[in-house]
Amino acid sequence: MGIYVNDSPPSQSRQFFRRKCQDPSLTGPILIVIATAIANVLSVAVVTSQIITALGKTSTTQLILVFSYVRILVLSIVGVFLMWFAVTAIIYVTMEKLNASQKSFRDLFKLVGWGFTPAVFSGLVSGVATFLVYTQVSFPSDPAQFSALFSSLRNNPIFFTSRLLFVTFTLWQGLLWFFAVKNLYDVSRRVAGGSVVVPTLLWLFLPLSSII
Repeated sequence: MGIYVNDSPPSQSRQFFRRKCQDPSLTGPILIVIATAIANVLSVAVVTSQIITALGKTSTTQLILVFSYVRILVLSIVGVFLMWFAVTAIIYVTMEKLNASQKSFRDLFKLVGWGFTPAVFSGLVSGVATFLVYTQVSFPSDPAQFSALFSSLRNNPIFFTSRLLFVTFTLWQGLLWFFAVKNLYDVSRRVAGGSVVVPTLLWLFLPLSSII
């Protein structure tokens, strides 16, 4: 039993952030955040591709497709980095108001970046779900009918499962931020947990797709 507890995911996360607090690096978090941005555009890329196919693959639509992919990816990367900064700022201000020991915003920023790891998996799951659903339907050639198609697929069981997994991944994300704060500030579980409630709810109720 002791071996199981020591090797449990929460224990591994605690030990991971304990090591990272000694010498926070920016390279790993940046790669994680970029991966998050790429994973989160997969769903939009699938739908865009299906729309272009329905409209006909002419040279113009192909150009529109490439432009759309580049635009979505750039906006996604910007959006995730803004969320990274926002989450860090919220936690930093919260800890200041709780009179926690002063820590470097830069160190907190680096540690918070690691917490986006579950968002990579969430984006991949969403992309796969979108692919499984939208590749099984025929898109109308009339763009005016797209809205009705999207509405009819909204309650698809695959999307429902994807949303449940999104909630699970978001809670995991909050747990990682919890360990980041607890180890960096060396505070109680109650204080660390209270500092990550707002960022976790922000990520949960303001999906990346709504800001790109």
